[in-house]
Amino acid sequence: MARFTITEKDLEAISETFNPYKDTWDSIEINLSKDGESCYINRTLSKGYIIKEIKLSDKPKVNIFCSWNFYKSSKTGKFIPRPTFYKKNSDDTFKKTKNSKVIVEVDEGDLPIKFWEMINFLSGYKDLIELGEFEDKYQVISKDQLINTFNSYNTDEQLQTIQDFIQDKDLSYQQLERLLDTSKEKSLEKFKELLDDNDTSEDDWQKFFEVNTWIFAGISLKLFFQRDILPQAHIGTTDTRGQGAPISDFVCIDKYTTLIELKKHTTPIFTNSKRNTARTNTWSFSSDFIDGISQCLAQKEELVSNHNSKDFVTKDRKIIKAEVQDPKIIFIIGNYKNEIQNADKDIDDKIKADTFERYRCDCRNVEIITYDELYERACYIVNPVSEQLKSKLI
Repeated sequence: MARFTITEKDLEAISETFNPYKDTWDSIEINLSKDGESCYINRTLSKGYIIKEIKLSDKPKVNIFCSWNFYKSSKTGKFIPRPTFYKKNSDDTFKKTKNSKVIVEVDEGDLPIKFWEMINFLSGYKDLIELGEFEDKYQVISKDQLINTFNSYNTDEQLQTIQDFIQDKDLSYQQLERLLDTSKEKSLEKFKELLDDNDTSEDDWQKFFEVNTWIFAGISLKLFFQRDILPQAHIGTTDTRGQGAPISDFVCIDKYTTLIELKKHTTPIFTNSKRNTARTNTWSFSSDFIDGISQCLAQKEELVSNHNSKDFVTKDRKIIKAEVQDPKIIFIIGNYKNEIQNADKDIDDKIKADTFERYRCDCRNVEIITYDELYERACYIVNPVSEQLKSKLI
């Protein structure tokens, strides 16, 4: 379909940018092409000068532009306007953005004024332009509508939209850090909610950590650099009935592997009363705690024995290389403050605290941490220690 009767070479020679910051809107108009198959924007006093784009912002370095194409409707015979928004540098070169997408915000400064002036200009040609379909396709939406639209996307579309926004806004590292901290603060609220609920199950914790693996950095700096984290990983071999293969809650992989085993935050670490068999200045561990340690050691043995014959496969079905050399195991269990409430004044609590610490320090392959300790470390990740201590020093 021919859009203009002039050639592309002629069009390139005579086309220009309309700048509403310098010129008035009545200095341009919309006319039919000679063959009646399209229309175009041109100078009012010089129809040979085609307007190729309209400048919407007026900044020193990068500005937003809009070009218009008009397509004839087979139903009404009028022309449907289709805008294209893009950014250009001050030297008239295009600013590169992924997928060439530009987010146009019309909520502050001169940009919204020029945007609505442009729409008003188009509205003056309703005898020529079909604005009905345009208004159905392009609309101004509220913040709530924008959020609802975003929530209707699948995960990949949401990630792409966020990535486009970040690139379009050219956000600094500090700005991105603030965005991530906002997300992490919401995760901390959920963490505290789970921690305060005695009905939180292992499965609840499993699902929470699967989408918040950053929290594991509070256990070990090594876990901050994991390139892959596999949840609910089968690390052993089954018997003749297809049973008996241990499942690790998380397998963390960088150059080498680390296992993470979860129990509930309500799982007791100590027995309620000191057993007669307990030595002086020690307290008896609960059977759940001892069984959990045994489970961790058994998982380590299974992983060491079977990793050469086992493929490590991610959720998106990619096989990754994983080395196993005397793997470390992280054991998350219980609530320290519930078990040891006042070690400074209560002799039983002091014995429990000392017993727990001696045991943890002496465990070479199993690192033991409670849920409330992990929560506190996650809080420090989001809010630096200096900020936490500032109020105490004043």
